[in-house]
Order: sequence, then C-alpha cells, then structure tokens
Amino acid sequence: ILYTVAGFRIVGPTELGARLFFGNPINNLTSGLVFIPPGICQLSKGTRLTIEDELPADPQHIYRVKRGEPEVVPPELVGIMFPPIRIPFGHPERPSDDPLDVRITAEVVPIVRWRIVDYIQFLTTIGSREEARRQMEDIMITVLMREFSKVTPAAALKDLEKYGQMLKGELRDLVAGTKSSRPWGVEIAIAEVKSIIFSHELSVAILRVPEATLQAKATVIEAEAQRKKLELEG
Repeated sequence: ILYTVAGFRIVGPTELGARLFFGNPINNLTSGLVFIPPGICQLSKGTRLTIEDELPADPQHIYRVKRGEPEVVPPELVGIMFPPIRIPFGHPERPSDDPLDVRITAEVVPIVRWRIVDYIQFLTTIGSREEARRQMEDIMITVLMREFSKVTPAAALKDLEKYGQMLKGELRDLVAGTKSSRPWGVEIAIAEVKSIIFSHELSVAILRVPEATLQAKATVIEAEAQRKKLELEG
C-alpha cells in the first residue's frame, strides 16, 4: 500500500508529462493523477503553454557596450548577460532623403512563440528548452543576415511582415525534421522581427530631420513675405 501511494504523482493542467523507464521515455502523460512506480520509473514534466522567446535574451539580460568598445561579455556575466544581435544592412538602390535609407549595422530583436505538442519527441530530439532556443536563434540569425544584407533599414521596416513569414517558414521546416533529422515535437505559432534598434547618434539625427525641415520651410516663408513687403513698399 505504501509503495503504491508513494508512486502517485500529479501532472498539472498547464504541464506535459512523460513516464521514463530507467531514463528511457516510454509514453506521454496527460494532466491529472498518474502512477510512477518508485525506483523503476521517473516522471519528467514540461509546460504545455505557449513559450515566447525574445532573442538572444530578455531585454534586461542584453549586454551593450559604448561605441568603440569590444562587444564581449565579461567572464563574471557569461550565462547571465548576452550580446545583442547586430545585422549589417545593404546599400540603397538609389539616392534618397530618408535618413534610414543608408548602409548601417543595427541591433535586430526577433521573437518566436512556440509550444511543445509531443513531449517524448521533444525530450529525445532536443532535450531542453535552452537547446531549442539556441537552434532557433541560429536559424533566425542566418535568415536575417541573408535577407537584411540586401536592403536598407528603411526598406526592411516597410516589409517586416514579409520577413516574419520567412522566419516562420524556416523555423517550421527546422522543427518538422528532414531525412537526416527527427521532428522536434514542437509547433511554431509566430516568428517575427519585434524591433530594429538604432544607435543613439542615428536616433538623434532622425529626430532632427523634421525640425530641420520645418525650419527650412519657415525660412522660405519668411523670405517670401519679406520679398512681397518690399514689392508693396516699392
């Protein structure tokens, strides 16, 4: 009786479970009361909720340095802080007055929402959320490097939805598996570029453009008014 009672476990309503036989996953478990024979089987649990990953890490864990300094995370912060994802953009096709229609390197923040649908498949193929996050980040950086190197930030901002669809398609192919790799047991819900972050200097310059434009218009209007005044006086 004690052995039987000791073997009961609970898989919560927001959890997925798998019964392991001496470390080998044998079957998925649904939410509720489950029996795990002590000493023979083990229970592994994960979340069934949708996971949102902002890459390379949440904003409070991004390590940024001043201009000109090497972007290297100090040894004492490795694993806690992460360098931002910086992507070089392409050259403009033709001259433009848009301050973002230039070739620069900017910080790009992609996000992906995904969830585990087959926990045993996930455990035996990927093993952990950290490894899944790492592989998805590699694919997203590859796609962004390839695509953003063809356009300027101005063009990229106009087509963020298109690039989001590209990211989603590449990730779905990744988790679906190929002839040489197994499926992950994962479903990709959304993949997109959350934001493109420019340097402080460029942001200040962009803010000055409307002001300079208005000042130029005011100067023209004032000059025209002065000309008409002189004509009337004449």
